[in-house]
Amino acid sequence: MSRRSLAPRNTPKQDRSKRTRREILEATARLLNKLPEDEVTTNLIAKTTGISVGTLYKHYPHKDAIVSDLIDAFITSDVRELRARLVASSGARAHEEAVDWLIAKHETEHQLRAVLYGNLGRLRKTSDAFHARLEILDGITKSRTTKERTESPNRSLMILAAANAMIHVLSQVEGTPDDWAHLKRLCLMLLER
Repeated sequence: MSRRSLAPRNTPKQDRSKRTRREILEATARLLNKLPEDEVTTNLIAKTTGISVGTLYKHYPHKDAIVSDLIDAFITSDVRELRARLVASSGARAHEEAVDWLIAKHETEHQLRAVLYGNLGRLRKTSDAFHARLEILDGITKSRTTKERTESPNRSLMILAAANAMIHVLSQVEGTPDDWAHLKRLCLMLLER
């Protein structure tokens, strides 16, 4: 990939511009969840959003900038949602709610998440994803007992990454309900060990 900027063109200040930016990201997410990535063009995104291509380019210089911003939005949303579930409950119940939410997201957004995960390295977002895992890990750690908190943070991080990877892999092969139930048990065993 060339060294072109992945940043949006500007930071919207007016509500209308913020709404347009949000609509571009939402349209891109819907399209990437149902079409092959190479078929999702800036022209199609603009058409789906109901704006001109010129307006889209006022917000984003190219498709990679949109995907990069979408990755940021998903990372932020995932951290917020998982931490909320971990804070709302404690122990096994917190883990179960977090795993249920993550499985549901992967089942409904399996193609989109494959695109986002697949672009982490190319768009230089692996560090952002790693830091998001650390924030989620902090929530998992706080939901554990004092004794469980003394284990190596690296072990917990590996467990979290393994659970997420297993969920992602199963979402890509269209697992059966029995597969999902078994995967949930495995994830909970890992998180609660």
